[in-house]
Amino acid sequence: MVFHYSHPEWFEGIDKPVLTPQDKIILWGAGKLGSVVAHVIERQGFHIEAFVDSAVDKHGKTFCGYRIIRPEELYTKYADAIVVVSCAFPIVFDELKRSGRIQHAYDPHAFLLEIDFNGFKGAITAEFASRITENALRNYAMYYGRGFLIERLLFMITDKCSLNCRNCDGYMPFHINPKTDSVEVIQQSYEKIMEACGYVETIDILGGEPLVHSDIAQITDYFVRDKRCGRVMIISNGTIVPNQELVQVLKSPKCTLRISDYGVNSRKKDEIIALCKKEKIRYEVTNYQYWDKIPLIQETNETEEELDGKYDACTANVFYVKHGKLFQCTFVAGLSGLGENLIPNFEKNYIDLLKETCADSVFAITKFARQVHERRHLDACRYCPGSHCIQFEDKQPVAEQANGKLPLELLFKEGKRICD
Repeated sequence: MVFHYSHPEWFEGIDKPVLTPQDKIILWGAGKLGSVVAHVIERQGFHIEAFVDSAVDKHGKTFCGYRIIRPEELYTKYADAIVVVSCAFPIVFDELKRSGRIQHAYDPHAFLLEIDFNGFKGAITAEFASRITENALRNYAMYYGRGFLIERLLFMITDKCSLNCRNCDGYMPFHINPKTDSVEVIQQSYEKIMEACGYVETIDILGGEPLVHSDIAQITDYFVRDKRCGRVMIISNGTIVPNQELVQVLKSPKCTLRISDYGVNSRKKDEIIALCKKEKIRYEVTNYQYWDKIPLIQETNETEEELDGKYDACTANVFYVKHGKLFQCTFVAGLSGLGENLIPNFEKNYIDLLKETCADSVFAITKFARQVHERRHLDACRYCPGSHCIQFEDKQPVAEQANGKLPLELLFKEGKRICD
């Protein structure tokens, strides 16, 4: 499998390393993207000295056959090394440059624009690695002020799910009355967004479990036929086999069915894969190694600068659409289906796509999207500990099932609501 990034022009003129066999190469970030960068550098015949990572639980271990060192060891022993930041969020690269402690630091784009995954030994599938790579390149393009206003839209079309995962980032086990969006609400929301941005690279359709939506074929077909989006992906948990109406839509070369592999919980996975092969449907298997603990609501008491830094570390050029509202993060989008009194000033953190007039909505959506590019935090960041890019050591079992519905008090760090 060979990956080609669709917009290499976004990185024209950006500094990149020129490697020699004598160089000491250090990769910062022993994670999914790090395994991809290591694979490319190895294929080019260069020597990697080590990984460096901020996560304490990784220190002293090995990753992709290389030892993982502390940042302090990098600064004291390898200050003259070539450091390639191999994580998906540019904040590490930015901080490394500003620190002045490393002479030669580079972002990873030069190694990611074209990748031959033949012989890839990472723990994730090549298809999963390609998506991680693409997401990272989007983030670095945005860091350099390039790319589209909105590159990826995730439509969370239903709160209903065929699983009850304890650490679902959509907080599905906490929904007492799960809601499903109508075709009309989905289309109206999309049209408002398109008035503002004109084009998006990818539409993701998810839930909950999107295949429980009775109109999933009609929704998918609507996006497939629309020329203002480049491709359409359905994200499913491997428990429901697509019906024949959806199969016909999925045959479009514009479509991909992404199957999240949750082991025994994805009980129909093999049957779905067999169907995709038979019908020549493009599909991807995402084999998660761990999940992150869902963010618990808490008052962080951080400074404005700290809030901006946290936001920068966990927000990408990805937007979520749910119940006629536009969101910037899963924290707020997930909470939205549970009521708007869980954090103060909840309405400051989204755009109501169905409320605004056309002229007003274009201005509001554009301003909202620009906030992501400008890296200015949301008000909700005051009550969120941050994403997996910050909570390094809090890994959880994949798709661990909760026993029944969970009480809202479990969403709060102290077990008590912070507002009425």
